[in-house]
Amino acid sequence: MNTLCRAALMAVLAALASGFSAVPGAAGNSHCEPVGGTVFTNFVDPPTNALGPVSGDLAGAVSVQILAINGNVYHIRKHFVTTSGDTMTVADTDFTTYPTGVSGLAAATEPMTITGGTGRFDGATGSVTFFGAINGDGEVMLRYSGTVCFPKVKEP
Repeated sequence: MNTLCRAALMAVLAALASGFSAVPGAAGNSHCEPVGGTVFTNFVDPPTNALGPVSGDLAGAVSVQILAINGNVYHIRKHFVTTSGDTMTVADTDFTTYPTGVSGLAAATEPMTITGGTGRFDGATGSVTFFGAINGDGEVMLRYSGTVCFPKVKEP
């Protein structure tokens, strides 16, 4: 394995490990659930949005808007809607790419903080880490894992 591939792999593994840190809002008044799945989308020139399917525990669709680009770091805004029509609000974040040594292919990582939403995600908090790849055409394939904490339902 060449040095560039090894460095990209270490960066992806470090970002993945950081996704298992403390979850915002995971205090006593909520119950937390592990989540995982995949995302397929496209990155296009700003300010155009790209829409892609999300599978797994957060199934639905996500749109991605590139707010700024600084080298290999894309500052992005995401909008999620689940298959049941709930929305999930997330903080703007950085999608970072790493060279792999394979022409036209880069490794990618992204932390995501959930800050609420509608329906099931009303009052939800969480931390999810994405990792995967992006090709030279801007096609993105990512795995995600993390934790979402939902407010406990108050009994009447």
